[in-house]
Amino acid sequence: MGRRARGPSRVRAWAVGAGCWGLLTASLCAQSTTNLWLGGSAAWDTAAKWSLGVAPSATDALWITNTASSYTVSLGAGTDPSTLTNRGLVLGLVGVTATTQTLSLVSAPAPVAQNLGVQVNQSGLLSIQDSTLTISSNLTLNRGRVEMSGSGAKLEIVGTPFGYNALVLRGETVSARMTLSGGALVATNATGNAWTQIGSGLGNRDRGMLLVSNTLLHLDQVALAVYADDVGFMSIQNAGLAETNRIRGFHLGVGTTPATGGVEMVGGTIFSSDPSYLGGNVSYGVITNRGATWIVHNNIDLGSSASGFGELVVQGGTNSLVNTGGNTGRLLVGSFNEATGALKVVGGWIVSDNAIRIGVNGVGFYEQSGGMVAATNASATGVVRVGDGAASYTQSGGKLVADTLTLFTNTSAFSVGSLGTVEVRGAAGVTNAVLAANAGAFAFDGALKFAPASASVLTQSLLWAGLDLGAAFSGFSNNFAIGALDLSGFSSSNRLVLGAFASQSSTALYVRTISALATNALISDFTVYYDSALNPDLAQQTYSLNGGGFLAPVAIPEPGSLVLLALGAIALRRRRRSS
Repeated sequence: MGRRARGPSRVRAWAVGAGCWGLLTASLCAQSTTNLWLGGSAAWDTAAKWSLGVAPSATDALWITNTASSYTVSLGAGTDPSTLTNRGLVLGLVGVTATTQTLSLVSAPAPVAQNLGVQVNQSGLLSIQDSTLTISSNLTLNRGRVEMSGSGAKLEIVGTPFGYNALVLRGETVSARMTLSGGALVATNATGNAWTQIGSGLGNRDRGMLLVSNTLLHLDQVALAVYADDVGFMSIQNAGLAETNRIRGFHLGVGTTPATGGVEMVGGTIFSSDPSYLGGNVSYGVITNRGATWIVHNNIDLGSSASGFGELVVQGGTNSLVNTGGNTGRLLVGSFNEATGALKVVGGWIVSDNAIRIGVNGVGFYEQSGGMVAATNASATGVVRVGDGAASYTQSGGKLVADTLTLFTNTSAFSVGSLGTVEVRGAAGVTNAVLAANAGAFAFDGALKFAPASASVLTQSLLWAGLDLGAAFSGFSNNFAIGALDLSGFSSSNRLVLGAFASQSSTALYVRTISALATNALISDFTVYYDSALNPDLAQQTYSLNGGGFLAPVAIPEPGSLVLLALGAIALRRRRRSS
């Protein structure tokens, strides 16, 4: 998995072997007794329904795998508690679709324990209603199904203390499906490294789906699509819950061969303490937030290993990256060599109190049409960096807030449409390090607003200018021009210091509209040209600036002047012909 080879590469997947529950080693198999369900619907502790002629015991490995007919094994309030702790359970078989074997827990006594894991195969259905099922090893859905409902339902999977799988949803061509509409799902252990794998298991082409509504989640690491051609999908829709879901970290599409993993957040609050990695090793991972609150006390890494593609789509809700010290609280888009990351913002909020970096070492794409994206904090040191690696930035609408905005030489395109706003709050301001020769790939038709983060920020910097082409409208084309320079956030004591990254024979800044405060708020040694028709308050006047520069108008010539210019041009052509 390259540099990002971490948890999922260590995750173990297990299968049921012929004649013995696959989680057990040979020695453990020898210590257990196989007790088979003979078929037909009945209560769990009905002795006559078990092959040993007695209800389950703590040393039994249980097999509910008679597929001759559909039936339900029921655990209810009257179940004998002494039968509820066992050495493992297999429910249903793979390849069987005509019948369904259901294990139904309805108000069953707690706890129900399966010490060596549960496997639900294709014909199996595990139904939990207002009951608790505790599995002190693993739960594997091998094309099987789990359905959970009722506020009192709880599925608790402890996993092993060594970071092995806690919950696995897998099924070649047929998805393993877990549908939770109430209660709580817990898959964790003491090390915080119990893995939930969705669409990842023993082999290739595994399919898994986890659908959650009104269910509290407490999971360690969640991996979707780890191996070749795997597909994993998770939907979190629990908007009705006041509690916070705790999912330590997401790992989407991080396998060594093509795989696809997706997470959809529709509602609820999700708290993550570990990094989330999306898209590694030629695989694809995407998280779409449609209306949830996602709080990450760490990083989100898009395009996390070579040739991977990671994408974060924000359509609504709030995404917060919190800096807990060091290099945490960052959103990295295209973070690894030869990897690609994409951030697409349609609505909602995404806020980092550290940094948002577009194109870190790989390729980064930024697309914003609405909502707000921010890299800001109380110290005004949040930064948006574009183009350390290769980057493209397109903002057709919405608002970007940054303490510092920096464009590097590898920024291949930068565009802010007329409906887009960029607000800068820190003293370091804006730096454009892109070579003048690449100015044709840049268009800033929106508003660039400077608004000091605090009263202590007296000056801000704008290191961004083009060539001085004089008081002509040609200066607004392919020349790092700005649609609107908004200084309305300034007081009488604030100043904006202008500069240019590259030394040029002549330097100027062209601005379509500019706050009238510019007459005394700008510090510049070169000319700032404004469109006189769009700035009537400036009265087509030229103003001297602190630093030696000027604020000067670009005006459309009066009709009479145009006639004189035309006559002059004709006369010039005649003189050239006569000579």
